[in-house]
Amino acid sequence: MSKIYLTGSAGFIGSRLWSKLFDLGIETENCDFKINRDILSYDPGEVNVIYHLGAQAGAMPSWKDPMYDARNNILATIKVCEIAKKNNAKIIFTTSGSAVEPESPYGISKQVCEKYLKLLHPNSVILRLSSIYGEKDRGVVDTFIRDDKCTIYGDGSATRDFVHVDDIVEALIKAKDWEPGEYTLGSGKGTTVRELAEATGKPIEYQEARKGEKQEVVLENTAPDWVPIISALDYIKAKCR
Repeated sequence: MSKIYLTGSAGFIGSRLWSKLFDLGIETENCDFKINRDILSYDPGEVNVIYHLGAQAGAMPSWKDPMYDARNNILATIKVCEIAKKNNAKIIFTTSGSAVEPESPYGISKQVCEKYLKLLHPNSVILRLSSIYGEKDRGVVDTFIRDDKCTIYGDGSATRDFVHVDDIVEALIKAKDWEPGEYTLGSGKGTTVRELAEATGKPIEYQEARKGEKQEVVLENTAPDWVPIISALDYIKAKCR
């Protein structure tokens, strides 16, 4: 029986992954600063697989506190590599699909994390994620659903590959059996921000484009036995009826 170490277990994806693993009867040791466990000092004991989801996420917060970003991304990843090496465990690491400017503290930290994984623990599966949505407090899809109007930064032509969190969790479960390497978890289908806003049927307000966002990020799916199922447009229409 596998024992799994999950960092970021209180986060948006991590909490759902932990729930899924629990339902499958898989023993999980959790770590997250929200439950008063610091990745840098916590020892999970003997584990077979490490899901490393714990990190500071987002380009904008990283500009305000790059030291916090480095500690919770880079140093935490090095610590996870040490635990994995001691246990001969496989690491499954989630990273950005480059929806943000690489030359931000956040983008740089994620790139550095990947390099450390490849250098210190090659038995790692690196998963590049699309724009994730699904009943969370941030992100354009769920913000449009929650707010009375849709605020678009720029002209609305920015295109993203939106994948539901439940689909991502299914990929993570499968990833523990994948060969070490890099995989992109995308649908290969782009949706503009304007299309999302129009699908809500709500008023639309345009504001100045924000710094550090690419115009188009669409990821091909390179996973061996997984495809995303839930459509962002269908999801947003159903929630806004």
